[in-house]
Amino acid sequence: MSKHILIADDDTLFVDILTLGFQKHAAEFTVTTVDNGKNTLTMLSEHKPDLLILDIRMPYLDGYGVLEHMQANQTSVPVIVMSYFQDEVHKKKAKELGVKAYLVKSEWKIEQLVSEIKKHLGM
Repeated sequence: MSKHILIADDDTLFVDILTLGFQKHAAEFTVTTVDNGKNTLTMLSEHKPDLLILDIRMPYLDGYGVLEHMQANQTSVPVIVMSYFQDEVHKKKAKELGVKAYLVKSEWKIEQLVSEIKKHLGM
């Protein structure tokens, strides 16, 4: 059975690249996308994805707001942050909010992301 991955990012070009990269892994993963923090919370509660790939800067509710809400509501979905923010301040804050991995958008490869996903889903 494939694992459900939710991608929360308002950068449509980046989401398209991610989605295209996941096509090679279609047997392993089903991908759903949302473009803002409010819709992320809705998808988390209604569809219970196996893993969330989360951007920090999004409209309506940023990634930190999503993480804080998940923590307050004890939502146990593993989160991988993918952001253009490269500084240690953002990485530290994300880790404090329970993020499993933090990848910089300008420095990732799809196989690295898939490896992180599999590690955190026990695949």
